[in-house]
Amino acid sequence: MTSSLVTGEKIGCEPTEFRCSSGQCVDGGRYCDGNSDCFDGSDEPERCTKEDINNDDYAAILEQLKYL
Repeated sequence: MTSSLVTGEKIGCEPTEFRCSSGQCVDGGRYCDGNSDCFDGSDEPERCTKEDINNDDYAAILEQLKYL
């Protein structure tokens, strides 16, 4: 996490967190878990259904999200 020196506002998410489209950070384990944790619902895109995601897919998605 990085903070702004001026406002102290959180600029990024921790490596274990998912950054929502709104900028909100939620626990990475909550991405594609079937429950909307981001205020904007971006942690539950249509391509994320429990039937479609297995543990290997989930790990790969989280790895890719680190770089967004």
